[in-house]
Amino acid sequence: TESSRIAVLGASRALGEHLVKHPAHWRVLTNGRLGSTRPTAAALRAELLTAVGADSGSDTPTATVAAPEDALRVAYRRMLVPLAARDLAHALALEDTAAELSDLACATVEAAVAIARTKVDVGSLRFAVIALGKAGGHELNYVSDVDVVFVHAAGPDQDFDQAADMAGRLATEVIEACTAHTSEGTIWPLDAALRPEGKVGALSRTLDGHVGYYERWASAWEFQ
Repeated sequence: TESSRIAVLGASRALGEHLVKHPAHWRVLTNGRLGSTRPTAAALRAELLTAVGADSGSDTPTATVAAPEDALRVAYRRMLVPLAARDLAHALALEDTAAELSDLACATVEAAVAIARTKVDVGSLRFAVIALGKAGGHELNYVSDVDVVFVHAAGPDQDFDQAADMAGRLATEVIEACTAHTSEGTIWPLDAALRPEGKVGALSRTLDGHVGYYERWASAWEFQ
C-alpha cells in the first residue's frame, strides 16, 4: 500500500537505498495481505537457503550460487522490507516484530553456514549454532549484533583434534559470511564473545566441553 511505502522510505535510509539499488523489491509492499500475514521461521529459513542456492531439505544445506555473500545480503534486506512495513504501517506488536527479526536472524545464520560449507570441507562433522542474548530470547531489534555459540561433534571418521580444527574454521567462515563488507554491504556482526572463556576460548566446543565449563567455571552472568 501507499502508506507502507511511505513509512518504510521515511523511516529507513538503509532500506530506501536498498530499494533504489533493487527497485523490483518495492512490489512486496503492494501485497494487500501484508498487514495480516507473518512468515513462519521455517518459511524464512527456506527462502534464505534458496537465495544462496542451498537445498532447505538437506541435512547439510550448501550454497551453490555465485557470490553467495552478496545473494544473502540482498535476500536479507528484501525480507526486511515487508517486516518493517508491518511494523511501521500495520501496527505489528513489538513482541511480534522482535520475534520475526530473531527468526530472520536465525535463518540468515543458517544460510551463512551453507556458505561456510563451500569454504571448509568438514566431512561428517556435526555442527550447530545456538543463539544467545536477544536473538536467543526472541527479542532482537533492528540494529544489533547477534550473539551465538558454536557446538560440534566429531564424525565417525574424525578424531577430537581434527573435529575441533574443522569446527573452528567453519565457525570463522560463518562469522565472515555475516560480518564482511561486500558490494552489497554487510548484515550485522555475528558475535561469539559470549562463549566459554570469551574471546580467548575455543571458537567451537563439543557439547561435553560446554557443559563442563558451565558446571565448573561459569559466572552467574553467563547463565543469565
